[in-house]
Amino acid sequence: MNHMMKVFGLVLALITTPVAAEVRQERLTGPTSVESGGRIVSCTEDREWCVTMAFETDPDKLAYFVDVKRPIGPSSSASIENFELSSSDGAELWGDPVSYSTPNGQRGLLFGIVMNRSESYSGGGASERKLQFFKAEPKDANILSVSSIGDPISFGASSMIRACFSEEDQQLRRNICHDEYDLNVTLRLKPTLVNDLPAFLYISKETTTPGFASRDQDNSDAARLRTMKAADFKPRADRRCTFTRQLQVNARRTIYSLKVPDCSAYGPMRQ
Repeated sequence: MNHMMKVFGLVLALITTPVAAEVRQERLTGPTSVESGGRIVSCTEDREWCVTMAFETDPDKLAYFVDVKRPIGPSSSASIENFELSSSDGAELWGDPVSYSTPNGQRGLLFGIVMNRSESYSGGGASERKLQFFKAEPKDANILSVSSIGDPISFGASSMIRACFSEEDQQLRRNICHDEYDLNVTLRLKPTLVNDLPAFLYISKETTTPGFASRDQDNSDAARLRTMKAADFKPRADRRCTFTRQLQVNARRTIYSLKVPDCSAYGPMRQ
């Protein structure tokens, strides 16, 4: 599948240096998604931080360019090039950035970009989301540095697959004519820093409807369906992909470590 190459530009503006707790959950109040050729500005509720994201096309590569400026005093900038995502259908700002106290006593911001990928099927489709973290930290009074933290982490997936192809299928499946798989991920901020960066609880919950469905078997097999009871058609949680884990940065502050099972089967099929 060929994908149009895209370039996302980001500008992060630090307006003032707030006096706040060690770690604080923020909320972006403006738009978070942008169309091709567009530009958005989204700020935290107290307007201490603003993020600008521009979306342009590039025929040669897909990359994020992060430029950081301070509106008061001399400006500085930093860029991250060739941050590639070869099969993205678009991106949006993560709506829950976190401000925190940096080792030099100033305020930093952990923010993110949610990258989306989707594909369509006959009578259904699938999608997945990945979250890439960035940190923005003042190095001194006039310099603000921005860098990515590790690789993107899984941030949810879903798929819906048509399962009825005749009236008999509809009857045997009790009018549940799609197999649906939903993998929901939420991040719960912890009250203290770990290795001088925010830490989270990573909460994953997968639900399959009907409960007997599986991506690796025929869920419309008539002989099998005739053995099903009403309880078999109720939603079922996949225990392997339903868990709560610690999500925290390593000692070098370069990657968020997370050991989780492979739950990619709930999103788009791999090419």
